[in-house]
Amino acid sequence: MAQLVIHTADDDFGGAPVQVEGTLDGVPFYFRARGNRCYFEAGDFYYEEFDYSELFIMSWITVERAKQIIQRAVSKYEELT
Repeated sequence: MAQLVIHTADDDFGGAPVQVEGTLDGVPFYFRARGNRCYFEAGDFYYEEFDYSELFIMSWITVERAKQIIQRAVSKYEELT
């Protein structure tokens, strides 16, 4: 099981971009949500999601919602490693 550690999570202003940083198995990761897209990047691993249901919907997600998306990215990471 991959070890995920979140160091910072920023949505203090209630808007774009929502950013989360931490480590995944000791490798620094970065998550960013803005517009209708979000992505998770850790070393050579990259995961991206889109939501076209509403313009700028990803700009307003909560940190809790970001953590759910990050968990999906980590699950995909575990499948590939």
